[in-house]
Amino acid sequence: LVLANVVEKKSSKYFLNEIEADFIEYACKENGNFDEFEPFYNKKFTVGQLNSIKNSWFDYVNALDFSKSATSVGKFIQTKVEDEVVSIILADGTTDKMTTKEIGDLGESLVISHEKNKLESLGLGHNKHLVQFIPTHLGAGYDVKSMDEMDNQIFIEVKTTLSNHPLTQSRISLTKNEWNAAYTNKDNYYIYRLIITNETRKLLVMNNPVGLVQQEKIKLSAPKGVELIFKPDMLKEVELLA
Repeated sequence: LVLANVVEKKSSKYFLNEIEADFIEYACKENGNFDEFEPFYNKKFTVGQLNSIKNSWFDYVNALDFSKSATSVGKFIQTKVEDEVVSIILADGTTDKMTTKEIGDLGESLVISHEKNKLESLGLGHNKHLVQFIPTHLGAGYDVKSMDEMDNQIFIEVKTTLSNHPLTQSRISLTKNEWNAAYTNKDNYYIYRLIITNETRKLLVMNNPVGLVQQEKIKLSAPKGVELIFKPDMLKEVELLA
């Protein structure tokens, strides 16, 4: 909860983060209370004992609409990078609230700057003009178009997270459009996970998630069900014995 910025730790006690009060209220109304922690209240327990409910907690959180979340920009971002490197500079100490969309916009701006700098470092500065932001309403399934070192066009979906502390990433959610784009573009499709803390910025990259699923290197989870699409001859008729 601290990593999610829903709870703040002060000394040895924990308090709800007032910035996220509206989101907490929404979560309780939308999904109800997560009551699997209740057996542990007012008791001594080890972290290992919580493992049995870890997956249930992840399912509860992943079902929430984080576009309703807001967080304090100044708490996380203190940048000293110059204009030509990063296109957005936030003043230290700002207390503006930032919605998930605004966090996403920030991440996309950082990735665009990253891609232009990458091409420059590869001696491909002539391709910088090909780095483009793709508006969400177009439904392309990715946020940024860029180029790789072999002059191939690549398609980048940007996932941005703000956190008090470094995070270990083991889950990424994709929309239907994003998954379709990943399926269409295969090796030319990338997921950029940008993690911003109060001290660091970390960029984690995954290439061709569809290929990784096919190779069984990552697992595909569809908590709300999946739709199978196939040619008619994939169904084999058998005699009905009833």
